[in-house]
Amino acid sequence: MYTVPQGFTDEMYKYDRLIFGKVAIGTHEFADSGALCSASLRFASANNQLVGQAVSQSADVEMNVSDEDFQAYFDITADVVVYLGVSIDGIVTYIPRPPMRITKYDYDKDTGKLTFSCVDYMCKADEYTVNDLPDMEYPVTVDSYFQAICDKIGVSKSATTYFNSDVSLSAPPNFDGSESLRTALKGIAQMCLSNCYINKYGALEMKCIADSASVGTITGDYYSTVTAGKKIVGINAVSLERQPQNDIIYAKDDTLIAQDGESPIVIENNPFMDSDRETFAPALLVKIKGLSFYRCEINWWGNFALDPFDKLTVETVDEGTFYTYLFSEDIIFNGGIKSTIQCNCDNNKTVNYAKGATIKDKLKHAEIEVDKVKNQITSLVQEDEWLQSQIIQTADNIRLEAEEKYATEESVKSRLSAIDVKADQIVLSVEQTESRLDNIESDGVSKISNTTGTFDENGLNIGKSDSEFSSLLSDTGLFLKSRGENIAEYTKDGAKLKNLTVENEMYLGYLRVMKATVNGEKRTHIHWIGE
Repeated sequence: MYTVPQGFTDEMYKYDRLIFGKVAIGTHEFADSGALCSASLRFASANNQLVGQAVSQSADVEMNVSDEDFQAYFDITADVVVYLGVSIDGIVTYIPRPPMRITKYDYDKDTGKLTFSCVDYMCKADEYTVNDLPDMEYPVTVDSYFQAICDKIGVSKSATTYFNSDVSLSAPPNFDGSESLRTALKGIAQMCLSNCYINKYGALEMKCIADSASVGTITGDYYSTVTAGKKIVGINAVSLERQPQNDIIYAKDDTLIAQDGESPIVIENNPFMDSDRETFAPALLVKIKGLSFYRCEINWWGNFALDPFDKLTVETVDEGTFYTYLFSEDIIFNGGIKSTIQCNCDNNKTVNYAKGATIKDKLKHAEIEVDKVKNQITSLVQEDEWLQSQIIQTADNIRLEAEEKYATEESVKSRLSAIDVKADQIVLSVEQTESRLDNIESDGVSKISNTTGTFDENGLNIGKSDSEFSSLLSDTGLFLKSRGENIAEYTKDGAKLKNLTVENEMYLGYLRVMKATVNGEKRTHIHWIGE
C-alpha cells in the first residue's frame, strides 16, 4: 500500500468525501477543475495462479483540453501519470498511478474532448527477450538478475526486500533465450513465492505473498456486494514439476493433508529452480505452509492507495471475517470513485505423488538433458519393457567402451545387429500407429466427446456435466443454456434473451437510453436520435 498521510484513510471512508483527479503528460499537469472528466484504472492477473504474476496496469482517460493546450502540451511519446486525490482539511492529497505510455488517442478540436489509453512500463518486458540481457558472470544472485531486467526495460528496482532474493544462481537459468523478459519475471516471482508489478513510485517490485500483512479492512459500511468463493485452506504441499514429462519433485505435510485435505501449490517448468528442485521444494513449503484466504469479488467505495497483491481483511455477515488478496481491480473515476476488486486464485490442481503413467506416456515423456558445463548428454527415459535404466554418454565414455568392450569385430557386429532389431521393432510400432490413424481418417467420426463437450450431428455442445451453464452451436443458431433452459438464443430471426442487464447505455430504434449523474443525483436519460 502506498504511504499515506495521517487522516487519509478516515477521509477515504466518509460518506461526504471529496475526490479529485488530475493528469500529467510529460512535465505539464492538467489540474484545472473539470479537466479530467473520467478515468478507468485497472489491472488484472493473467491466470488463477497464486504466485508468478507479472501484471500490467492500464488506464482509459477522458479530458477537456483546449486546442491551444493540446498543441502546446500533448506529447504521445511522453510519460502519463494519472492522479486521484481526497481532500483532507481542505487540502487535496494526491496519489499517483505508475507512469504509463500512451497506446492510442483521439482529439476532437471542436469539442475539446481528448480521450486516450495508456499502459505502464511492464509492457516493455514483452518487447525484450532473455537473449537481450547483458552477459553475466555466474554465480549471481536472484536480485542481480532481477536488476538486469529492470535496467533493460528502463525502470528502477524497488528497495523492498523479498524472499529468496539472495539465492545464488550458479549457472544461467534453463531458458532457450527466446522467452520474453516478462516470462523471466514470472519465473523469478514463482521461486520467490511472489508476484511483481510496477508500484506507484514507478519501480518494479516483488511482493512475497507469504510475507504480506493485511493493509486494511473492508467492512459492510464500505461495500455494496461481496461474493465470496471457495476458501483456500492452508497450503500444505509444494510440487515443482517438469511437464509434460510428469517429472515431479515435491514436499508435503502429511499431518495437514490428513486434517484439511490436499491443498498444494504447483509450479511447472520453472527455469530458475530446475537444476535444484530437491532443495527448493521443502524451502518453499516451510515459507508458505498454512497460508489461507478466500476467493471473492467485492464492489465497494474503493481506495486508490492500495497496490496490486495487497492483503485485505473483509468483514461480512454471511462468511464472517476473512482474508483475501487484491489480484485484480477496476477503479472508475467520474467526479467520485467506485471499485471492483477480485481474487480468483485457486489451487485446484492435484499432485501425482506416485508419478504414475501408461507405457505410452513413458515413451512420450522421454527427456534429453544437455549439461552444458560438463559437455555431457544424459538420456533420462522412464523404465519400461523396452527402455531401461539411465544411459550417460560422453565422447570419452564411448571411446572407452569401444576399446574395452568391443575389442573384436565379431562383438561389434553382434551389438549392431541387436540394435538393428530394436530399431525395426520401433519402426514397426510407428507404422502400426500410423495405420490406425489412417483408418480413423478414412472411416470418419460421427461423434467426438470429452470432459468439456460433445461434437456430433446436433452441433457443438460445450459444458461440463457438473456445470450450470452450457452452449450449443448448430446450423440453426447459437443457444446459451442455464440448467438446460435457454437463456439466450441467436438465430436467423434475431436474438432472444431471457433477461437483459445494460451497464451504461443502449439503443432502441431511434431512442438512446443511458444512465447519468447530475449534481450527485442518479438519473436515467432517454434521447431521441432519429432524423
